Amino acid sequence: MTLQSIQPILRLNGRLIPNLALFALLLLLLTAWIAVVMVDMVNLADSQQAVMRRSLTYPFLWYHLFSEGRAVEMLQWLCLGLASIATLHLLVQSRRLGLDTHRRIYFFLFAGLFLMLAEDSLNIRHIVYSDYLAPVLGNGLEAKLLRTGW
Repeated sequence: MTLQSIQPILRLNGRLIPNLALFALLLLLLTAWIAVVMVDMVNLADSQQAVMRRSLTYPFLWYHLFSEGRAVEMLQWLCLGLASIATLHLLVQSRRLGLDTHRRIYFFLFAGLFLMLAEDSLNIRHIVYSDYLAPVLGNGLEAKLLRTGW
């Protein structure tokens, strides 16, 4: 058995699903960046005023789209989750077909994607630092270096 025996699983109307997903993702990111340029830089139709009325603290559309926990990061979580599910599916299929080399690759890819999703969505590094490292180290230079390293 080869990888070609798994590939039909990833096809939708003769096209690979990852190609469609990548195209949709790039289209969404391009749209977000064009919106940021048009609102924050060009101020098309005085649209910057609408953003400023919404939030005086963060008067730029860029913040509302690209900051921590906002729309683009949520899209990133969705992509990581879907990639994890797809890789888990490939892991199960390669195990069922007896493709040991592929199974190992898909296992590590799934584990890495899942850990990235967990860390990014749960902000584990911030929790570990603030709950365990900061009380011991304080806020000195060493603590800041350790936080960056962590």
